[in-house]
Amino acid sequence: MSSKRTFFLYSMKIKEQTRKLTAGCSKHCFEVADETDEVSNHTYGKVKLTWFEEIFEEY
Repeated sequence: MSSKRTFFLYSMKIKEQTRKLTAGCSKHCFEVADETDEVSNHTYGKVKLTWFEEIFEEY
């Protein structure tokens, strides 16, 4: 498989998982994340990474 095709498939997987995440998360969820980002960007980065790690572990 070519590297361009692999990258495309990987990008599509991320988009699909992001859609699933946003569909299953309430507006309140994002408001809390935004407030956390304002207080401590370092903490927000860890939270965001954890969410994506959990998503990819499921699939």
